[in-house]
Amino acid sequence: MKKTLFLDMDGVLVDLWGHIPNCASRSINVHDLDNMPEGFDNTRFWEMLDRLPWADELVHLCKHNFETYILTTPCGPASIVGKFTWVKCWYPELLNHLIFTSHKQLLAAPLRILIDDDPAHCSSFVLYGGTSIRIPNPIRFPNLPEIDMDNVMSTLKTLA
Repeated sequence: MKKTLFLDMDGVLVDLWGHIPNCASRSINVHDLDNMPEGFDNTRFWEMLDRLPWADELVHLCKHNFETYILTTPCGPASIVGKFTWVKCWYPELLNHLIFTSHKQLLAAPLRILIDDDPAHCSSFVLYGGTSIRIPNPIRFPNLPEIDMDNVMSTLKTLA
């Protein structure tokens, strides 16, 4: 039986944080939809985000070694439609494995792995019984040590 793996979208597959002006200097609360950066309420903003350089290799490795899902936090109705369209464009084989929730820890369990750029999501996923791997995000979390993507890929291979 394959382990289940959840890939975060923003900061793991998609370069969201590189598209938000002054992102490092502001705290973004995905639950405060009235104070989102400009563009968050536009479906096209979400559809047109760039893939991160390692996204294709990461998705390929995950799909071939794990039961793979994309697990992403919704940032309002426009983001749900835009993220759905983005996945349909870049990874259509995962479209039926797309999950929207702000409570990623509720999917944690033994033999379940979360790959996320947010240390809080990673910690809570582990607290609820899963395993997590943090992806480097120096724009969003400049004070955390960088993690080498080669190390992330190697870790994934050992967990498979």
